Amino acid sequence: MLYKRILGEEHPDVATSLNNIATLYYDQGHYSEAEPLYTQALALRRRILGEEHPDVASSLNNLGDLYRSQGHYSEAECLFLQAIIRALRCLGEDHPNTQIFISNFIRTLKEALNGNQSDQLSDHPLTQHLLAQLRDTAD
Repeated sequence: MLYKRILGEEHPDVATSLNNIATLYYDQGHYSEAEPLYTQALALRRRILGEEHPDVASSLNNLGDLYRSQGHYSEAECLFLQAIIRALRCLGEDHPNTQIFISNFIRTLKEALNGNQSDQLSDHPLTQHLLAQLRDTAD
């Protein structure tokens, strides 16, 4: 790929390009093409930006949303929890990205509940708290 030759393999813009191409595939429903690109973008961002960077949280969210779209709720849950925790630490609760990550996580939990697959989810306190709230509003 041309951008890798110009910028080098270890440049944040390469990770952004991989993420953007993955999003294009995701939006087209080409999940198998999107997944390795999201994974590469996440790994590259972790390596060059560090675990606590907001772009790492975004990559975790994007990969989680891909898994949600495929009905892989437990994998999505793990990624969303990581994204939310990082976003809360580095961006704060009121930041738009933090709110998007939380919203995507709630959407995942709703889908798992509606598909009778909530038993696949972890005992993480945030997961269980939100599931309880969702169950209460459904009654």
